[in-house]
Amino acid sequence: MSDKKLNILLICVNAMSSGFLVEKMKKAAKERGLDVNIEAVAGWGFKEKDFSKLDLVMLSPQVRHYKKDVDSVASKFNVPVANIDFQTYGLVDGNRCLDIALKTLGVQ
Repeated sequence: MSDKKLNILLICVNAMSSGFLVEKMKKAAKERGLDVNIEAVAGWGFKEKDFSKLDLVMLSPQVRHYKKDVDSVASKFNVPVANIDFQTYGLVDGNRCLDIALKTLGVQ
């Protein structure tokens, strides 16, 4: 893996429960020695984010129907968009969610 900090945006319904997932992902990344910045944003708030600074966008199961809209913005900056499955999200599994992120980025 490169020494570059990974910037991940997680989009969910109201950025509350995803806040717990973000913290668990950060903890998992720290345990693995990875330098990451992970932020959660609620709903259409993603439109206010600077996608040029992102490496990955992740969608919670409740907003996976946003994928087409998010892809249309993210693709302009070559930023991949990944869905988080219901089980990973529901269990607030930071390790598994980080695995999804790294696999999507081809970093594992």
